[in-house]
Amino acid sequence: TDPTDPTDPTDPTDPGDGGGSDGGDGSGDGDGSGGDTDNPDNPDNPDNGNGSDDGSDDGDDSGSDNPDTNNPGNEQECTDCFSSSLSSISVEGNTYEVEFTVNVAGACNFDLSHYTLELPSCVEVMEYSNSEGWKMELVSNDPTTGLSGIKVDDINRFKAEGSSFTLSLSFNLTEACDELCWTPEAAYKAAQCVTYQSMESICFDYANLTELTVYPNPAADYVHVNVDALDSNASYSVSLYNDNGVLVGTLASGGAEIFDQQIQLPQLSANQTKYYLLVINGSDGLKEVKRIIVQQ
Repeated sequence: TDPTDPTDPTDPTDPGDGGGSDGGDGSGDGDGSGGDTDNPDNPDNPDNGNGSDDGSDDGDDSGSDNPDTNNPGNEQECTDCFSSSLSSISVEGNTYEVEFTVNVAGACNFDLSHYTLELPSCVEVMEYSNSEGWKMELVSNDPTTGLSGIKVDDINRFKAEGSSFTLSLSFNLTEACDELCWTPEAAYKAAQCVTYQSMESICFDYANLTELTVYPNPAADYVHVNVDALDSNASYSVSLYNDNGVLVGTLASGGAEIFDQQIQLPQLSANQTKYYLLVINGSDGLKEVKRIIVQQ
């Protein structure tokens, strides 16, 4: 090395630029040399300027310190902002067709990227689709959620409050489904967050399948509801829910004879077309849901 070279970093006469090994920007007010061989973390170190940085380093220290890892408050929290509800269910023979609506029900910090709906292991899935055309597949013990059923993958830009999409599928009941009550469970993955939701149970009886028909649909003032395989000793109710799952009212209740006449609809928002859920419950375990359009 050349002791006369003012740029030589090993020259002991070099006043240094304060850029010691602490990764700072050299803005400290000490006179330490570039070597900074003393340990600045040692409280017994007098840091007297003999090769050390005795300044308080009041600069912005743009070195190795990472403000993001030192400030966890910068990270956004997971939010439970998604929800699912059964929109409609119909049956023909032993084939069920069901539709679920997935909603953004609150403020979300992250976009939904994957949605998984758990299905009973005894059903044979025939067809499935979603209203947005996103990729779908059957999964068994999904590694992210642990659910087995239908998975909607690569969901794009889905977090704005009020957004929704529908998932439709048809499946056959097998003999193993006899007296099955299915409580649909949905899992939502957004960024690294995974949340779960259990919906209201749907009961099937392989040996006593029913068929539900509702007309007219769209409807205005009334509907006719036909349900096959009714129990003459059971009691039934017909209820109307809005598309958000809020009860509008119970339209009829009583024995099987309530389905022999038209069922009046309440007065709803004028000059608007809206979707509603017509739900039939029976003391014999019957539960049927039909999505209808009301135009008044």
